[in-house]
Amino acid sequence: IAFLAAVFFLIHPINTEVVNWASAAVELTFALFVLLSIIFYMKYRANFSTRNLVLVYIFYFLGILAKEPAAFLPIIFAAIDLLFFKVPIRSFFRFPNLKMYLLFAVPVILYMVMRSLVIGFSLSVGYGFWQLSFSEHVYASITLFASYVSKLFYPYHHNVFHAFEKTSYFLSPVFLISLVTTVAFVSLLFIFYKKRQYILLFSFIWFFVFLSPAIIFLDAVGENVLSERYLFVPTMGFAIAVGYFIKFARIPQRFLILGLGVFLLMSSWWIVYHRNQDWRSPEVMYTKTLEQNPEAQSVRYNLARIYFENGEYERSKEQYERMIQINPTWKDITMAYKGLGDYYKSQDDEEKTLEYYLRATETSFSPRDYVVYNDVGVL
Repeated sequence: IAFLAAVFFLIHPINTEVVNWASAAVELTFALFVLLSIIFYMKYRANFSTRNLVLVYIFYFLGILAKEPAAFLPIIFAAIDLLFFKVPIRSFFRFPNLKMYLLFAVPVILYMVMRSLVIGFSLSVGYGFWQLSFSEHVYASITLFASYVSKLFYPYHHNVFHAFEKTSYFLSPVFLISLVTTVAFVSLLFIFYKKRQYILLFSFIWFFVFLSPAIIFLDAVGENVLSERYLFVPTMGFAIAVGYFIKFARIPQRFLILGLGVFLLMSSWWIVYHRNQDWRSPEVMYTKTLEQNPEAQSVRYNLARIYFENGEYERSKEQYERMIQINPTWKDITMAYKGLGDYYKSQDDEEKTLEYYLRATETSFSPRDYVVYNDVGVL
């Protein structure tokens, strides 16, 4: 099962973004420390070595430093205890176990103190990009969960920026299909529990636990709420389930699975090979993304900056104007007006430069609006 799961995880095309994108290296370190924490937790449960438990706490802390969702790891440890080491629920409230679990709060508190001293306590690193009502959050959570599940089965086409719309129209076909998917997932959890299929149950718990932060804390993930890299660690759980199904398939089914496996391997190679071409430069990646999603404003801004830095001023100006045309109330539209001001500055047109810098100061949605006040002052 371990071998089959590893192979499936290795060839799954959804993981290409994490490998190709330098900014997603955090996912790799996050995965590394999560796995190390679990390995040493299993070792601790096998022989109750204090050394192994200390290593669990160390890797747990390093995991949180890599990426905050690692804080959810104690849920995985509890699942391991209940499903594989058969620890009775009442034992969780006895002093040795209770103390062990309570000590996981120490790395979390230490991290939060460090975080608050450096960048503040708020989790809204996305600057409150999506201010959702309760009903909008429910709608978004269910549809996003279903979208991530669909990506596991159909990881094509890849996109670094997916469209997202605030709504709470619960009778829409998208929501109803997503609701059925979510209910089916929960039902499978219940069935696996009743049938004592603990590996399958654990794989589904793994998938849900490590995906849930990206769904619960929507306002903390910024403008792009659906991102393929968030599936990197959750896909491990899906891979375990696939490995389990293949392992216990009957002989005739295995021949069918073998043929399907060869097809999946070739399909994955084809998808990954062509997707890798999109990552050969930032300009190519941004252009490809905008072809798939023209409303990806932050991507368009990055492309405009590349054009400007390369001396392609007219192309840069065209992108800034397009940003204002597409969505003049975009949260960071301030920087589009600043970009136009920079363009006219490069053309030695002080009057137009000042005009657009001043217009930038009038659109004070952006957390970076202090930059344009500085530009006006300097001019």
